[in-house]
Amino acid sequence: ILENGSHSDEIVCHLKSANLEERPSYVALSYVWGDPSIKVLITCIGRQLTVRANLASALRRLREASNWGIFWVDALCINQADVAERNTQVRIMRDIYGQARLVAAHIG
Repeated sequence: ILENGSHSDEIVCHLKSANLEERPSYVALSYVWGDPSIKVLITCIGRQLTVRANLASALRRLREASNWGIFWVDALCINQADVAERNTQVRIMRDIYGQARLVAAHIG
């Protein structure tokens, strides 16, 4: 869940577990990962988290342009350090994007 804010405000989000079989309403974000050396701090579930600048840019634009609020974002919703979880999520990626009420694309 992405908190509202202006472009210059800190990015703050919260995580919420969901089961695709329950057909949750969310927006899936597709974005170019960008340069891995350019990082931005955001706050997620009360902790500072480092994300790539392209993701931060996408989140800033989306919170200004909408009240969609609930997003699925791979870098935040998948534990990238857990290979088993990452592989499981990749196998259901088609369902994740297919069941989203909207897919937002951000190319930078």
